[in-house]
Amino acid sequence: MINSILCKYQSKEGLEIYIYENGNKSVVKLSSSEKSELLNIIDELFSDIDDELRLYVDPERVEEIKKDDKALEIVFDKETELITKNRGKYKLDRLLIPLTGELSLNKNENNIIFLTGNPDYAGSPLSSNCNENTLKRFLKLVDN
Repeated sequence: MINSILCKYQSKEGLEIYIYENGNKSVVKLSSSEKSELLNIIDELFSDIDDELRLYVDPERVEEIKKDDKALEIVFDKETELITKNRGKYKLDRLLIPLTGELSLNKNENNIIFLTGNPDYAGSPLSSNCNENTLKRFLKLVDN
């Protein structure tokens, strides 16, 4: 599955990664190898999605998350298809992963929440119960 996600990109260099914290947007600068590792981790985390929350998140709520909480956003250089083991395929061109706040990941339960956009964010958040080591690798890369 990892090759499938990497093949969807025109290049890893076209990938944009941002951190939002208390209304401030910062570019996350990763080396080419770190971007590859991040994409591999995202593929692993996304493939483990096993639930869709019974909650509708509209673009206004996404803006609140970016303004009030800490979140990671990945903007792909073209539409990408990510595959889950239990819920099928999702076509998207961006992901938002809340790191703090109501919809944030839960480190104690190894649970991470994804908001998908194509191009706008709208719909139900996706929940992944993931491997503890994978979650730790993810946080080490993006949450410094």
